[in-house]
Amino acid sequence: MRLLFVTSSFARFDGDPTAAAGLGVYQLVRELGKHVSGTVITPAQPGAPEQERLGGMVVRRISPERPAVALHQAKNPRHLMRAYRVDRAMKRAARYIAPLHDVAHGHWAFPGGAAVTRLDIPSVVVCLGTDVHKYSRMPLFRSAFKEVVTRASANIAMDPGGKARIEEVSGREAFFIPNAVPLEDIALGDAPAGKHLAWVGRMSPEKGPDVMIRAFAIAHARDPELTLTMMGDGGEMTAVRALAGSLGVADAIDFRGAVHNNEVLDCYMTSALVVVSSRSEGMPASSLEALATGRPVVATDVGGLRGLLEGGGGLTVPPDDPPALAEAIALALGRRWDPEFLRSQVEHASVAAVAKTYLEIYSQIAGSRGLAGRAPSVAM
Repeated sequence: MRLLFVTSSFARFDGDPTAAAGLGVYQLVRELGKHVSGTVITPAQPGAPEQERLGGMVVRRISPERPAVALHQAKNPRHLMRAYRVDRAMKRAARYIAPLHDVAHGHWAFPGGAAVTRLDIPSVVVCLGTDVHKYSRMPLFRSAFKEVVTRASANIAMDPGGKARIEEVSGREAFFIPNAVPLEDIALGDAPAGKHLAWVGRMSPEKGPDVMIRAFAIAHARDPELTLTMMGDGGEMTAVRALAGSLGVADAIDFRGAVHNNEVLDCYMTSALVVVSSRSEGMPASSLEALATGRPVVATDVGGLRGLLEGGGGLTVPPDDPPALAEAIALALGRRWDPEFLRSQVEHASVAAVAKTYLEIYSQIAGSRGLAGRAPSVAM
């Protein structure tokens, strides 16, 4: 089988600190490359090779470079124009080489899904979060989203809510497959102890870094021994730092900016718990990786986080509620957690397991335009 994989998110290298969702995609493609051959089409990025090989998969990074921000954050006309040019370039490249492949995989509904569902080969569309939870409800994108998920041979969501939304729009059953976690590369830590918290994500409104700061200020007022490390960069960094200063907790917070994934995992090892304060999500890699290291997660009840944690991996609270988040942090710090049990909650999401499921889907749709019968879901 030859696979065409089209994605706007792709790391420059394994552990790329600027990659966000693209790091998991890189690791997934590397695993897929052990079993199939094919091509990855992704936008060029500074510091990334124009072409590289990951097993049987050849990665082609094409011009123009992707915008510095995600599509839904692009308010600058220059960013919007580049996003449009990236979309056109990816569609052209996909059309050109599609005849050499058996199955096409579009990662994100836009632009990957929009590119692969116009080809004359079976297509899989993966919706990671924003595309299904936000774009599918926006007047500007609603009809285009419906067209993409209706034309796809198979649709995949990263969380149960996204799966339900795809099914509502397309009228067909979808798959639920979580983000892939490189369990083989993540060490299991000792039982969590101490009063240090970890947070990782883009400094952008949907990730709720301001919610984290406000919750931490409440918790820190009750227990001045609490400390926090925030990893990630973005347009809200200046405002978030200013908020920490105005609330008097700047000295208790270590803002590390964009860091290598290994540094993120090292930070988890020295933390008592990991906090996710997002206003919207699919299935954040930060929560999966935290559980893999044996760390409990306190998170807002968005995307697939409740389903991930309700088995005993942590606590969830309503989104955009700093007092509730602060209270959950205190409760989690007062509990005893078993690292091996926490890790067991994400064994189904290992890169190898997720890649195997993708390969099964590719095989089912090869030579057809859709899946017959019930689409099997990956249960959490």
